Amino acid sequence: ERHTGGTRGLRAGGQITPNNARTDTIDFINIATTGNAVDFGNLSQVKFSPAGAASNSRGVFMGGGTPVRLDDIDFVTIASTGNTTDFGNITDARSAGGNSGHSSQTRAICAGGSPGNAPSPETVNIIDYITIAQTGNAIDFGDMSAAKNGAGLAGSPTRAIFVGGDLQSNGTVVNVIEFLSISTLGNTADFGDLIAASNGHAVSNAIQCVIMANNSASTLIQSLLVTTLGNSTDFGDFITSTRNIIFACNDPTRGIFGVLDDNTSTNAIEYISMSTGGNAADFGDLTQTCRNGGGLSNGHGGLG
Repeated sequence: ERHTGGTRGLRAGGQITPNNARTDTIDFINIATTGNAVDFGNLSQVKFSPAGAASNSRGVFMGGGTPVRLDDIDFVTIASTGNTTDFGNITDARSAGGNSGHSSQTRAICAGGSPGNAPSPETVNIIDYITIAQTGNAIDFGDMSAAKNGAGLAGSPTRAIFVGGDLQSNGTVVNVIEFLSISTLGNTADFGDLIAASNGHAVSNAIQCVIMANNSASTLIQSLLVTTLGNSTDFGDFITSTRNIIFACNDPTRGIFGVLDDNTSTNAIEYISMSTGGNAADFGDLTQTCRNGGGLSNGHGGLG
């Protein structure tokens, strides 16, 4: 997730390997460089899979799980460091897939998620929104076409694009692409299809959305044009094959993905060039080896 006025990306929360203990740690990186993540502060409590979104100055983390599902919204000032402050609450307590948030400069949305735990993890089709510069509770925006968890969410300042997702949080992964207009209210509409089903993460500038599948033995990275309708195309490949995406963020030129290698239980940060396509390259490492964090950035190129 993604935004202008700077090049700082944040990872918040997650589950520490190998025992899946929850964490409240927030890391940050400078997207335009390479190197290891640095400590930023802490969330209001330990949690996994909060949905991240941001403006130029403020980042918000919505929902999550402990594993009890949460409706908290935390916020930070991205240019500084420190712990989160209470913002309000989303409409339904749920973990939101880590990357199921997107925003314009003024409005952030949080989509889908899981309000329950295995072995019967419900999913929801709820879309909430908040006004980033204020504080307060989220308001109902509309609905996705189906209840799902882990849909990657990215887009431009005017359009949000929902890619893939699980029909249950441990269930069927789909190849559906949907979109909506951020400035209005309403349900999603059909955009096209992924060339490979994904429950992963997505980043975007004003032109291109880049999609990385989670929990996949494939190294495929997909892309699509934000301003049109249509199916995804082949963008390039990851370095790490069997992986769990920890967080995602970007600036206008670079997409960043935190990657847990499921074979070796090691973590790394990989990056791609948004405009050119091609394979991922090594960026550095996170401060923790974990899975299921939430990500945001104040470097999204579409936010004017």
